[in-house]
Amino acid sequence: MRFWLVASMVAAAATVVLAMVGLYFPLRRFREKYLIIRNESDMLAFKRLASFQMYVTLGTLYLTWVPLLIWIVGKFVLGHLTWLDGLLFVILPFAIQMALSATAIGTANAVRSTPVADEALTAERDRVADVWVNKLYPEW
Repeated sequence: MRFWLVASMVAAAATVVLAMVGLYFPLRRFREKYLIIRNESDMLAFKRLASFQMYVTLGTLYLTWVPLLIWIVGKFVLGHLTWLDGLLFVILPFAIQMALSATAIGTANAVRSTPVADEALTAERDRVADVWVNKLYPEW
């Protein structure tokens, strides 16, 4: 039983870490390809990137809690897990996730502030960036 509990915690934490790494590379590609948002086609690419980032992030936000919930049940209900398991399979992966977030936030902020060619696109970029940061789902 302990094996499956630990395996589930590791699988959930690894999925979140891989998703976070996977979210970083589209941001970098966008910054390299679109130095400036010139037209509606570029704005559409910006919206697609934001939508992808929002949906994957939403999934990882919920998945982040899975190791903690498994550990609580495994430790206090079933009695198969230890405090060390909590440290190794809950706290340590969470610290890794926070470190990855800290390293990628600069790139995400740079993408959200990509220069634009005209005022209409500036307003649209600002609206998309605001939804990207403050809402759960894309609203465009």
